[in-house]
Amino acid sequence: MAGEMQPNPWRYAHMGLELGGSVGLLAAAGYWVDWRFGTGPWGVVTGTCVGFIGGMYLFIKQALAATSLYRGTGRQAGKQQDGQHRDGQ
Repeated sequence: MAGEMQPNPWRYAHMGLELGGSVGLLAAAGYWVDWRFGTGPWGVVTGTCVGFIGGMYLFIKQALAATSLYRGTGRQAGKQQDGQHRDGQ
């Protein structure tokens, strides 16, 4: 249909780069912690896990917002339609 919004491929590229960047940055920080304090592989393991969890949180949040935007519901991630709060007020 001519009037439909088309997904922007750059938005999806940004989501992937943000996920990879968060994992890579925190893994590098964990490597530095291991080098500085001699903690073995635990800094890298912890940094990678925290980066993955945080990156996936942001990835899912943006994917849900993009899906609702393109479906036409107009909702943003974490907000209810018609300006109502989640508790019904």
